[in-house]
Amino acid sequence: MQSISIKEGLEKGGYQCDQLIASVEPKRLQFRGFTFYCKDIPAGIPGTIPTLFISGAFQSMPSWHRFARIFLGREKPVIMVDLPGTGRADPLPTEYGLEYLADAIKYLLDELGHQKVAIVAASYGTPIAYRFAELNPSMVESLILCGTMKEVPNHIHGDLAHSFKTLEEGNMEQFANELLGVSGPQQGCGLICTDPQKPIARRKLAHRLLHSQLISMNAADREKYVINTKRLLNHGRIDLTNPPNVRTLVFTGEHDCFTRPDFCREIASAFPLATFTTIQQADHLFHIEQFDTTAELLFRFSYNESINDIPMLNNIEIVRRKIKKRLSSRPSDSRYKLRCQDKFIQKSMNPEPALAQPS
Repeated sequence: MQSISIKEGLEKGGYQCDQLIASVEPKRLQFRGFTFYCKDIPAGIPGTIPTLFISGAFQSMPSWHRFARIFLGREKPVIMVDLPGTGRADPLPTEYGLEYLADAIKYLLDELGHQKVAIVAASYGTPIAYRFAELNPSMVESLILCGTMKEVPNHIHGDLAHSFKTLEEGNMEQFANELLGVSGPQQGCGLICTDPQKPIARRKLAHRLLHSQLISMNAADREKYVINTKRLLNHGRIDLTNPPNVRTLVFTGEHDCFTRPDFCREIASAFPLATFTTIQQADHLFHIEQFDTTAELLFRFSYNESINDIPMLNNIEIVRRKIKKRLSSRPSDSRYKLRCQDKFIQKSMNPEPALAQPS
């Protein structure tokens, strides 16, 4: 069934959705000594699989409210969470890695009584979501990884360490500009695309919103940024040798210079079967710059609807994991069969052609 438009959905249920989100009190949970919070918001037919939103850096449950309005307005339940180390939850020491956070999600879903969820994870949250899906594939209806990469590149490690020092000195203006890529070691490869030759929708708005958030970080948020970033650096590379066999979408903005499109596509190509695309006129802050496109993409993929006609998407690729061909030890009298097998393997290794770019 074709989705109703975002505008129509908000006109029909936007205010009611805001009221519903506000009416649900955060649930307080404790997992292995750390407190965290979630909101489990029902909608529509009981038993409908909910979508779980896992935050990136500088995000928390309220960061997902605009997206929750879309899902709830279309009668789909949502779960928002401040995992340990994010939002209003307790800080999480660096010795607690991604597996702890994946286990915390499992504990959360068990406590709420959900056996399966669709997952949407952004940036910092993507390796956590990946690890959860890897450990619990039967609980994942679909997996969306927004702005991701298998590891923090080595050349950025020093830049991030420099940001810790800037933060410790209390120079918040400089800290914000360094992370955004306006100046400092990460100039030109931060969270926003600073190249004026590359068109970015709502560039000034995205810059203003994130800059304002960064310079006003309180002591707790500063501590969490340092700890969480060190957790990623300590974790190293995501193990892509045995990815979960779940329906997966990986995407980012076409001009993302932090989790670059080629980084995202590398993640997608590790899965047995995944969908990859990029959003036009957007960078790492695609959720601000192209909200309508992002929201429609998240909703449709979560509920297995076609994404082919969503405006402002580049080519939609079906990406398959490449399987290396092994040498055969069969006797020479089977050469003809081996040639046939080689042709079959080569054909199966070639990915399906990308779908045509929507008009």
